[in-house]
Amino acid sequence: MSETVRLPPPYRLRSLPADALLESQLRRLFAAGADPATVVRLDRDDRLDCAVLLAPEHPLRRARLIVYAGALGLGDGLGAVMPPGVDVTFRWPATVLANLGAVGRIGLVLPDDTDEDSVPRWMALRLTVAVASPADQFETTLHDEGCAGLAAAHVLESFARHFLSWVNRWMDDGFEPVRAMWLRHAPDHGKRFALRLGRRKTEGNFSGIDDNGALILEAGDAIRRIDLRVALGT
Repeated sequence: MSETVRLPPPYRLRSLPADALLESQLRRLFAAGADPATVVRLDRDDRLDCAVLLAPEHPLRRARLIVYAGALGLGDGLGAVMPPGVDVTFRWPATVLANLGAVGRIGLVLPDDTDEDSVPRWMALRLTVAVASPADQFETTLHDEGCAGLAAAHVLESFARHFLSWVNRWMDDGFEPVRAMWLRHAPDHGKRFALRLGRRKTEGNFSGIDDNGALILEAGDAIRRIDLRVALGT
């Protein structure tokens, strides 16, 4: 049994068995009328696997930008609970790094019938962090980076506080401060960057992120944008 989680308002917590199917449970919760800011987590200490239920106010094309606020919330949350000297950065589109090793990932769960130009009936920000037990998509764990006493509950509590702060910043000041801070902590920004989507590999100089969250790559005189939707798969 994992440690007790204490979340600030307006969050409400629901814990599920460690082997539950999180995405299926999210769809059931929405159908049952669960409130926005409901946090659903799998009950385990070695890995944080959770999602925050959201009520978007904008079309999906813009609402998808929440992944950047989620990454900043997780980055700041990890910085608050990890020892000094651990460098927390980001890899496009939604990977969080600890000392340049992938340790966390942000994703989205959406209704199947959501259109890009329509406001989703609901969406959920999904968060996975390798606390003590890595998975195939991760390169390190928080324990490997000097956080032996840290449990998934501590990470979730810290993330919840900082995520709320970044969501409020986005709502009050727009996407620009979110984008600027994300890029500030992206070691690939301004450098040669290679991205593989399926069997296709794209390379170029990582020059920025556009207003829709797309990656901007420059190769000579050519400029290419990699859609955030395509990169996330949602």
